[in-house]
Amino acid sequence: MEYIKYIFLAVFIVSTAIHLYASIKKDSKKRNITKPFILLSLLGFYIFAAREILLFIILALFFSWLGDVLLIPKGTKWFTAGGIAFMISHAFFIAGYNKDVVFSAIPV
Repeated sequence: MEYIKYIFLAVFIVSTAIHLYASIKKDSKKRNITKPFILLSLLGFYIFAAREILLFIILALFFSWLGDVLLIPKGTKWFTAGGIAFMISHAFFIAGYNKDVVFSAIPV
């Protein structure tokens, strides 16, 4: 099972490289095809590679992916839905990383 994380990492690297190349070439069709794979493969890599898997981080990556997918179609409604998904993802990222903050060490 150890090799699965490398498969997700490879998909992440390849889809990101193709996506960046398509961005340089202004090829929106290729960008729309590769965009969903970037965060899904990152999520898969996180699940199979992390020592401690946090539900908040899984939810944050999922809502980031959802935001990306919702931004693919054009229009104000899609843009708004994608923005809301990203806002939710940021809340989950904050909650996920919040456990590592020692608030008592922060001076008032």
